[in-house]
Amino acid sequence: MIRPLVAVLDDKHISNGCSNCFVCEEDQDDSIPCLIPCKTCKILQYCSQKCMEEDWDMFHKYECSFFLSKSPKIVPGFMRICMRLIFYGRSYPSSLEWNAIKGLKSHLSEIMSSEKKEEIWMLSKGIQNFTNEPNEILVLDLLCKIMVNSFSLLTSSYDIIGTAIDPTISRMDHSCYPNATLVFERNKIALRSLQKISMDQEITISYINVNNTQKSRQDELLSRYYFLCKCIRCKFPEKVESYLVLRNCMSTETFSHLEMLINKAFSEKNINIMRALSMLHRLKGWDAVLYPLNELHKLALIYFLDENRIYNAFCHALFIHLIGNRVFNKYMVDFNPIYVIQKFLLIKLIIFQASENYETQFKQINAKDMMLYVYKLLYDVIKLSYKSHGSSSRFSKRLKKTFEKTGEDISVYDWGRCWQSRLKDDPENLQIKKECLRIEDNFLSEVKEYIEICIINNKFQ
Repeated sequence: MIRPLVAVLDDKHISNGCSNCFVCEEDQDDSIPCLIPCKTCKILQYCSQKCMEEDWDMFHKYECSFFLSKSPKIVPGFMRICMRLIFYGRSYPSSLEWNAIKGLKSHLSEIMSSEKKEEIWMLSKGIQNFTNEPNEILVLDLLCKIMVNSFSLLTSSYDIIGTAIDPTISRMDHSCYPNATLVFERNKIALRSLQKISMDQEITISYINVNNTQKSRQDELLSRYYFLCKCIRCKFPEKVESYLVLRNCMSTETFSHLEMLINKAFSEKNINIMRALSMLHRLKGWDAVLYPLNELHKLALIYFLDENRIYNAFCHALFIHLIGNRVFNKYMVDFNPIYVIQKFLLIKLIIFQASENYETQFKQINAKDMMLYVYKLLYDVIKLSYKSHGSSSRFSKRLKKTFEKTGEDISVYDWGRCWQSRLKDDPENLQIKKECLRIEDNFLSEVKEYIEICIINNKFQ
């Protein structure tokens, strides 16, 4: 595991996260300690005196007075990460890391010829004024390098909490069929394999959402990273792109209207999600569980969680689990961290539904079935997490705690103790499999009824 060279929390998390180890409210693996503000600027927060001292010695002593002068306003993260890079370069001008940063591509000429020119130029002037950096080109170059080479700082549950840059990570090439992925452990990054990697094989990661269409992927890579991908998925899209199949199954006019709704749903994330879902679910003769339907269900899941409409969110999570993620996809593995995290979200929703007696909203599902199923699902997901995050990761430990707590909850019932005993003796027990399939069938019936009602009403209520 490595620590990124420079990383900062975003504006949303700077007040509720540690600016050194990056523990924050979204990181629920451990109890969050009472944060300590910087004694001078009061802007940055720390989980301990040790973290405060480490960050002060490395970076904050250079920027604290500037933050104080701008208080209570927060200096934008893009500006903060660039300033810290400048401070690093001054402190370690001959280091391998700084030389590696200088060697990264900036695409300065392309960016300064685009509509981003004015914004970058304004930021560079502000950074120059505070850091007393006389070299305008250096600041512009660093800002452009951050735009092209930075990556999101994530929790172990893949919640975005900031931005980071590191020459080792930034030099890894992109593929829409990556053989590795990044997993975060507070302020450390681990590289986890998604495929068997041979000695002479290049390690690749994905810079973007690989579930997007080939056109969307190419457009995003070209506009943000200034290259066209030539991986196997981009070379032969007709073999794997469900969107191309979709386009061939309807008239040009119908497809154009649907594409407009889908694009609006992805960009605006509002009622267009429901309209696009409704239209897609009406289609006949198309394997509609592939992109973009599955991605729209993910958007709907997030939308309803934000609206605190748990039943709706639960139905979309079930669709993704029972249908969307079970479609054969040679470009994904079941231990992909994103898949594992999606399963854990479903687990939390099932536990919540059962514990709050929400089963009264269902016709064929009861709390007992929910708890039986979720206990087995937790058992399976823990094993997947060993591959996705590592057996000693905080995420895996969190899953184990949830498994133990769920075991305690069901052990007060005879059926719960019997289920635990069967699972312990033989996880592949035929009776366990049959019971899980029965429960899944009931889940699926509920989801299909939910979708049918939504289609009839042409909206998701």
